[in-house]
Amino acid sequence: MGFDINAARNAKKIGPEDKANRDMLVYLLWQAGRLSNNAIGEYFGLTYSSVSRCVKVITDRLSSDRDFKDRYYGLKSQFKL
Repeated sequence: MGFDINAARNAKKIGPEDKANRDMLVYLLWQAGRLSNNAIGEYFGLTYSSVSRCVKVITDRLSSDRDFKDRYYGLKSQFKL
């Protein structure tokens, strides 16, 4: 994905591509159901409510953007949870 989590955590604002990648990673962790929103947020430097917002954004985008959905399933297939 080319996402640098340390750079994103230390930046005041991240670009749209990095934000999309971060949100995708947040969504994958959330969907696995092994971590709370708080724990996911701590890892990415977000609040628990920001994690909820990321999940909502990705859920909406998955239902409306075919290319994004294909990318998501490609990434998800690489994980064994």
